[in-house]
Amino acid sequence: MTSDLRVMSYAYPAVASSGRARLARTQPFSDGSFLLSTCLRFEVAAWATSSDFEAGLEACGATEIAGGQLFVGPDAATHLYRVAAGLESPVVGEPEILSQFRAAVADVKNGDSCDGLFVKLLEDAIATGRQIRTTLPYSPHDSLAAIAAQWVGAAPQVAVFGSGTMARAVIEALHHLPAPPRVTVAVRSPDKVNLTGVDVVSFDEAPRLLGEFDGVVSATSAKTRLVDPQQLAAVLARRSAPLTLVDMAMPPDFAPDGHQNLRYIDVDGLAARAAAHLATDRFDEVVAVAATTRYRQIVEHAEIRHAATSLLDHAANAADRAVARYAPQLADHDHRALLERAVQVATRSLVSVPLQTIRHGDARLRRAAHELFRLGGDPS
Repeated sequence: MTSDLRVMSYAYPAVASSGRARLARTQPFSDGSFLLSTCLRFEVAAWATSSDFEAGLEACGATEIAGGQLFVGPDAATHLYRVAAGLESPVVGEPEILSQFRAAVADVKNGDSCDGLFVKLLEDAIATGRQIRTTLPYSPHDSLAAIAAQWVGAAPQVAVFGSGTMARAVIEALHHLPAPPRVTVAVRSPDKVNLTGVDVVSFDEAPRLLGEFDGVVSATSAKTRLVDPQQLAAVLARRSAPLTLVDMAMPPDFAPDGHQNLRYIDVDGLAARAAAHLATDRFDEVVAVAATTRYRQIVEHAEIRHAATSLLDHAANAADRAVARYAPQLADHDHRALLERAVQVATRSLVSVPLQTIRHGDARLRRAAHELFRLGGDPS
């Protein structure tokens, strides 16, 4: 069964928040795979056979989630590039997804598929996404973080839970408001977080902030509820004014029960309010060309490697058979060693002849041949 690039995408709005929350709690798919988990999408990518990929999805419970979309081959590459460029985001070109994509690539472990070329494809997706952003008409007021900031911006004091990519984007968006509120950030380890222009406190302060502040944005990476429903209900019951709570976490940090003192919106609600109407045709073409080109490089590299390995294995087997046939006729061990050496030199010389076509091809094929066959001389 042939290995190929495969991507399974579980994204808003096709996959419900509950399904994405379940996936966000899973463990990594497998060594060498790419896993991107954000508030609106869960992407799994690997260079694998169909059966191995399916087994990995089943192991992490992904096959039980409805609405996922499978991409294979060049379509998979193009999808990854589009995600990195922000062309699949509700707000086209929003910058947070590129930072999250970059962090996910850094987390790829033992990424040795196709001699690490899979990781190079992911890195090229980042570079292409960065290129797209130099021409996209992006505004700091057009992002999920900005929408969240606008949702709570009327409050004089706003608390932000978390210090990751999205939380920092919300803080920046709050500072861009016409009348910026005073911002307090709650994190697990306040002494390890360096943020300017905000007050930093421990997560232990979360109940107090929920009780005292009129606006809270939660964007943590916690796998469990930040404040349990009973504790949240008790805090809300003591409030004199309603709390505006924006929950951007995946899985959600809160499970509100419709309390009258709460104005709650989750990340899907924010996405539904993100109306992006940019014409992206020219960006679509740039991304598709870049993705397809890199994908073909990986496929060609794999094909060359397979052909070279087969050829060298055949030559080695032929040499072994020749030595086994004639060695018994030799007088001593030294003569056998000389025969082995002579046969090896002869077979390598013969193998080098069909490889000349590759060596004298274009620069890319020459470099591949030099690396794969240990050929002498300058590969360029």
